[in-house]
Amino acid sequence: MTEPSRGVLRLARTLAWTLAAGGLSTGAHLTAGGGLPSTGGIVLVVGLLVWSGLLLTRWRLGRVALAATLGGAQVVLHTLLSAGHHAPTCAVGGGHHEMVVGCVGGAEVSHTSPAMVLAHTVAALLLALLLARGEEAVWFLAGLLRPVLPRPIRRVVDAAPSEIPARADQPRRAPFVLGGVGRRGPPVRSAPTPA
Repeated sequence: MTEPSRGVLRLARTLAWTLAAGGLSTGAHLTAGGGLPSTGGIVLVVGLLVWSGLLLTRWRLGRVALAATLGGAQVVLHTLLSAGHHAPTCAVGGGHHEMVVGCVGGAEVSHTSPAMVLAHTVAALLLALLLARGEEAVWFLAGLLRPVLPRPIRRVVDAAPSEIPARADQPRRAPFVLGGVGRRGPPVRSAPTPA
């Protein structure tokens, strides 16, 4: 419970990263004139963000790591959010002068406009600073609570008895510790018997 890279705290950190990256990326995209994808596209984006968040929250994330991952998320999300948009369909009239009469569909602002790039960049930097402060707070509080909270109890279980009786020259098996790494080192060999 007190380790932010496991359990409920990891899930909370994943959710915070996912909501921040997805919410503000989508907000910046909409603010700069972009649109939302279809329902299937939204499900794809959310699934990708949750999966990325779970991979990232295995470790403690600093400002640089958060800025890099959120910047990468901005690029990926911009591509996914822009993928469903088509160019506007415009009616042309006026004979040989080809005057544009009207357009239907499409966004007002180009998807690679400076406003779009600026909106995504500002969103990524603000998110990185905000989430870095949250990461520092979570790890600090976990460090404070670790000595106070009880440690999980490790149960020791003897290995199951063998159907074949043990020989006198065989060493007894060591008990198996649940949740532990187990015994380390090379395997134990029986001592050679003198001939």
